[in-house]
Amino acid sequence: MKAYSTVFLRFHMSIMLGACFFGSLIGQPAWDDTLNLEQIEYRLKTEKITAVSKLQRHLKKDSNTTRKAPGSMKLVVLESGLQAVFKPDNYKSVSGTDEYCYAEVAAYKASRVMGKRLVPPTVIREIEGRPGSLQFFVQPAMKTTTINKAKIGPKDQSDIEVFYFVFGQWDLHNGNQIIAESKGKIFVALIDNATMMHVQKILYGHHAFIKKGYDANARSQEKTPFPFDQVKIARRSNFKDLYPLFSRFISKYRIEKMERKRRVPYIVWDNALWLQHYKFKGQKPCFTKTYYRSTLNALKALNRESLLYIWQEGLSVNKKFEELIDLTLERRDQLVKAAETSGTILDDTL
Repeated sequence: MKAYSTVFLRFHMSIMLGACFFGSLIGQPAWDDTLNLEQIEYRLKTEKITAVSKLQRHLKKDSNTTRKAPGSMKLVVLESGLQAVFKPDNYKSVSGTDEYCYAEVAAYKASRVMGKRLVPPTVIREIEGRPGSLQFFVQPAMKTTTINKAKIGPKDQSDIEVFYFVFGQWDLHNGNQIIAESKGKIFVALIDNATMMHVQKILYGHHAFIKKGYDANARSQEKTPFPFDQVKIARRSNFKDLYPLFSRFISKYRIEKMERKRRVPYIVWDNALWLQHYKFKGQKPCFTKTYYRSTLNALKALNRESLLYIWQEGLSVNKKFEELIDLTLERRDQLVKAAETSGTILDDTL
């Protein structure tokens, strides 16, 4: 079967490249349940690049989206007409400079390992001398501000909550979920999964505490369970008094950004500062009371080996991603326990 698949892909690519030679572009396929993910992944890795432009320029022309993109993110057109979004390594965000591109690839691979079609095909590729993530571009069917009104199926809704919680995607604003439509059906694409790479502590049904800084000069502490019950609130009224504490862990720039918020829950534990960003923003945490047996079975099969595969690209450049594996398994165990003790499990495996 593997040999047949390889021959098929080579045959497909020869036809595709021949079509391009005669000036006929295949163009952008629809994001739906018929899309061949392996084929798209292969094309993203191997096709020649014919055009690179700022993604924001393209988004401004699109009447169906209100999304914004930093100047470092590019819209890439491949020789067949296939469009993709490029996010470079060391992508600069408001929170600093990080290797977010590896989280984007990990999200796609995690979706595949779970047997889902939630994240568009994503690969690591070097463009204009910089490595980064190259992700299949999904054309939205409606503006992101109307996403809550979209007719997302109940299984997709449940699977999204489960996927986000277990794999640590805590940045849940509407712009990170694209609604696409094909042949009268609605399909969801989960993009911008960069926060998967953040070290976090969380209780199912609550917002995550994100590790935002480490005091390397402090003495090592004996590990104790994360003190969820010892949360404190930084308020504008007492923020100046907290500057000496926060400056041990984060830069002045980040402290000033925190100060603009009305309230920020925080915990100091294990020589690090942990912030709970969305507690007071009106955004609900990842949670569902309805689970599907096929999804739970996939979660139970998730193990260290499969997570090493999911984070393979990131681990090749930075061993810090190893810490995320234990945390993912912890969240997996929390969710499975909640499903089996207090959830409704629907059998969709028949």
